[in-house]
Amino acid sequence: APPHPPPLPPPRHAPRARVLLVSSGEIYGGSETPDPIGEDAPLAPRSPYARTKAAADRLGAVFAEGGLDVVRARPWNHTGPGQSDTYVASDFARQLAEMVLGLRAPVLRVGNLDAVRDFLDVADVIDAYLRLLDPGVPCGAYNVASGVPMPVAKLLERLIECAGLRPAIEVDPVRHRPDRASVGEAARLRSATGWAPRIPLEDTLARLYEAW
Repeated sequence: APPHPPPLPPPRHAPRARVLLVSSGEIYGGSETPDPIGEDAPLAPRSPYARTKAAADRLGAVFAEGGLDVVRARPWNHTGPGQSDTYVASDFARQLAEMVLGLRAPVLRVGNLDAVRDFLDVADVIDAYLRLLDPGVPCGAYNVASGVPMPVAKLLERLIECAGLRPAIEVDPVRHRPDRASVGEAARLRSATGWAPRIPLEDTLARLYEAW
């Protein structure tokens, strides 16, 4: 077995500062069923992005053991006006807006619509981060999630309703993502801070579409 790493030196510059480390729900790797995943689930990252987040998460835990006040947030998918179109909800919204504006033919390119994810409004996620910065909240890992399974196909349906269109759907293999479900359980966050999602996803998607 590799030798145990030497203990970390005590923090010197701001030893009482709370550190908010934003990890990701992707570090769990998803599951075969849409059952919500809790913080005690093993980490099984499946992409380079998820692996880097898992590494940072573990490093934050090590520094917490060494005395630093580190709280690790593990957010699931979140969206809102201004989000890059590299993310699924914003990508769909942009394509639909361009169709309405006459900038694109009524053909919507999609990836895997069977995938199941957990979506939040970005403002609810920010609210969770602010609550976690309260020094009265114990340090540790906290999922930030709605706990509601959302098939990507349903997400697309709601955005299509916003646009009032019926475009043709064309699958683009480049956009394909795994079928594995990824839904989070945020009971620990609710218990520690009283947090709960407040913004209905329908409102989030309508604002996202209007922004595009």
